[in-house]
Amino acid sequence: MPFEDRRNPSVPLSEVVTLANELAGAKQSLAAPVDLALVHDPEMRADYLADLTRIRSEVPKQQARLNMAMVRWFHS
Repeated sequence: MPFEDRRNPSVPLSEVVTLANELAGAKQSLAAPVDLALVHDPEMRADYLADLTRIRSEVPKQQARLNMAMVRWFHS
């Protein structure tokens, strides 16, 4: 029996990995911000700032979803 099969079947390991990858991508986006002085188009600058704000607000939610999935996966 594979290791994954001994865990809670309602939470596949692939879901945990997907959530972890999404969280890592969001954190990477926040870690490498664009120098706004180089963005001369005000509309592009506003869009970029809106995206950063959205990502910042989603990171805690993504972390919570990942934590819950890991707990459900580990506890059968």
